[in-house]
Amino acid sequence: MDFFTASDPFIRFASWVAAGAAALSAALIVQIVLLRELRRPGDRRHQRFLQRWRPLVYQAMNGEPVQWPALRRREAEAFLWFWNQLHETVRGEAKLALCTAAAELGLGRFALERLASRRVSRRLLAIATLGNLRDPEHWWTLTRLTDDPHPPVSLAAAQALIRIDGRRAVTQLMPLFARRADWPVTRALWLLEQVEADVVTKAIARTMPRTDQAAALRLTEFVTAADAVALQAVMAQRLHHSHDPELWASVLRHLNQPEQLGLVRRCCDHAVWFVRVQAANALGRIGGPEDVDRLIALLTDPEWWVRYRAAGALLKLPFLPREELGPRAARAGAAAKAMLDAVAAKEAV
Repeated sequence: MDFFTASDPFIRFASWVAAGAAALSAALIVQIVLLRELRRPGDRRHQRFLQRWRPLVYQAMNGEPVQWPALRRREAEAFLWFWNQLHETVRGEAKLALCTAAAELGLGRFALERLASRRVSRRLLAIATLGNLRDPEHWWTLTRLTDDPHPPVSLAAAQALIRIDGRRAVTQLMPLFARRADWPVTRALWLLEQVEADVVTKAIARTMPRTDQAAALRLTEFVTAADAVALQAVMAQRLHHSHDPELWASVLRHLNQPEQLGLVRRCCDHAVWFVRVQAANALGRIGGPEDVDRLIALLTDPEWWVRYRAAGALLKLPFLPREELGPRAARAGAAAKAMLDAVAAKEAV
């Protein structure tokens, strides 16, 4: 009996918890039912919208003449979403037909009205529409938006400009690509890859000498969208005005021409370890017989990553026989030989 008396508070607490959970579950069920009921009128309106406009748009995409009804203002936003979604999924003549339909319906006007909205989603919809319309008339409107403090808005404007005229946009916007650290590198790189590599190369070459350290470092991230060989001299020249080890390391990652060997060799003695790492990697790509001793010396570097990359670089040199490399590394010390053997064994797996 004492046991049950002592347990009464716990039983009551468990009962309260169970009752609260049941009430919460009931409230959630009611909320779900209400949300479904509230969505039904909107779903019905959307279905009516599609029944009215989808056949006409598909008819236009098939090259057939269309008698367009007036696009009512209350339907404009739904039509903009519908039109942009189609624009992203079709190619060739169908895209041109969509642009023709948009011009006939005056979509540009509806898009411009939404640029002043406080809702970012509406502004993004408007920007995407102006870009997909590919009308140069909207060039300076979009250009002003590339300075917008909200990264999604400014980056969307840059994308729209590239869609209108990629060559002109990259030439004009490369300083922004370099300066706007709030534009994700992967996204910016994807945009630059939509344009011919020679255009990106010229824009980077023109921008890099005039930028600060951070912007120059960011520009090196975009070299993969350009002609890396053509930019080697520009990047190497930029290092003459920089003491930033991150910039030095980033440039070294891209150097693969013998003309830059002098710079690479000097970096083998750089005070910052990750610059020496990239110097070792570069020697593995472009080093000559006279660089073997440099790399063997790096096998005794205080930093493990430098020793590891130096060993990998030595093993990549096509002119250096393996049977000769082992004894030369051993003369540098047991630790140097052990690192070389470890990397060789890993590569053999």
